[in-house]
Amino acid sequence: MPVALVTKHHLLPKQHGGTHEHTVPMCRPCHGHLHTLYDNHTLATAFVSIDTLRLDPQVAKFVRFIRKQDPAASFRSRAPRGRRR
Repeated sequence: MPVALVTKHHLLPKQHGGTHEHTVPMCRPCHGHLHTLYDNHTLATAFVSIDTLRLDPQVAKFVRFIRKQDPAASFRSRAPRGRRR
């Protein structure tokens, strides 16, 4: 994957005390989709490790989808019903 498509995701969001030590690399589409699914409070309490993120059914479904896509393609995630802004 091109380096330009990799971002750092704060496992503990900065607003909840996270620092650069609490980051993991994540592709831009997955990172964006993750933040459409969950707010920072939920991420800070329920998804404190990369393993808990991978086990989440909604995240796992998106990862399966995105792995099949062209890395150069652009994706926009929409919040699921009930979490629209």
